[in-house]
Amino acid sequence: MNFIYKLLMLFIFGVSFLNAKSGLEKNQNTIPSIVNVFGQVISFDIPIKFLKTNTKLPNGFKQENKSNFLLEIVPYNQTLNNWDEIITISGTNIVPVDSSNQSENAMNYFKTNFRQHCPDTFSFLFLNKQSNKNEKNFVVSCGNIGNQSESTLIKAIKSEKNFYTIQWSFHDKPSSSPIKLNEQEWSKKLNTLNPRIIN
Repeated sequence: MNFIYKLLMLFIFGVSFLNAKSGLEKNQNTIPSIVNVFGQVISFDIPIKFLKTNTKLPNGFKQENKSNFLLEIVPYNQTLNNWDEIITISGTNIVPVDSSNQSENAMNYFKTNFRQHCPDTFSFLFLNKQSNKNEKNFVVSCGNIGNQSESTLIKAIKSEKNFYTIQWSFHDKPSSSPIKLNEQEWSKKLNTLNPRIIN
């Protein structure tokens, strides 16, 4: 695949991986970070475990054109082809004229896509308390896909002109039955990732 590899991580609140002198706070578990997608600032907190030290960035790549944006980030000791966790930021400026239900449509798309890959081990969790009309938070999971399980936390956001997703995916041992998705556990992961649009 002819991808343009480029990691684009901009860090805010005075935190910088390249400033070894200041380093990270003792009990700091995440690094606030931002990325610009079609002129819109997307903010999220990247877990410290994605880093080896405060001078070594995680691995990743960015692919971007006039209509679509994709950024994937994996821990420093993993690759895009072999990962236990991956954070994905996507965006598109191609949205229907009547896009009032775009976030819900995206949620249904992910549900259908995952279910097709693992009809016998598929599971789904909607984080209703943390969702609203323009933002849907949910989890889709396959108990066994490629001899491993895959569960993905997704925040789908509809802005005035564009549409975005922020995803945090996990690989684990395979399961012969659907994985039970605990709302409290996944709500905590959502709070850790803290994905949002900065206006």
